[in-house]
Amino acid sequence: MACSSKKKEVAQDISLVDEVFSWSLEDVFNQELYKHKVQKIPDSFQSVDQYLGSYIHPLLEETHAELCSSMEVVSMTPVAEVVSLEEYMEGRGVSPVTKVAENKDMANNSKVSNDDHDTPMSFKVQTSRDLPRSKRA
Repeated sequence: MACSSKKKEVAQDISLVDEVFSWSLEDVFNQELYKHKVQKIPDSFQSVDQYLGSYIHPLLEETHAELCSSMEVVSMTPVAEVVSLEEYMEGRGVSPVTKVAENKDMANNSKVSNDDHDTPMSFKVQTSRDLPRSKRA
């Protein structure tokens, strides 16, 4: 799914984790996000900084492709209706599921248990394209 997105320059002092977490869902699904940034890696380098810098965009492109691929399988994750939640880590919006209704739609035969942590959504994610609808995304 190729979505338009603003092009980003990666600063040398930004960590890989910071860069990945800066991506919006639109960026994650944009298969051309780093297409024009990856260049052929030269056979020789004039400095260590040039050597290390030549791998930044290829690493980001590979990380981006893996994340995009992983997001495509989100519709196959187990789904259950949450009946109740227990307060946990107050103020952080994170709660363990304390009780789930009977599994209703388990195409992949996975089980959802009361010990699972959940991402509350007001709708069932059918495909990865549904993720931007989530208020938490």
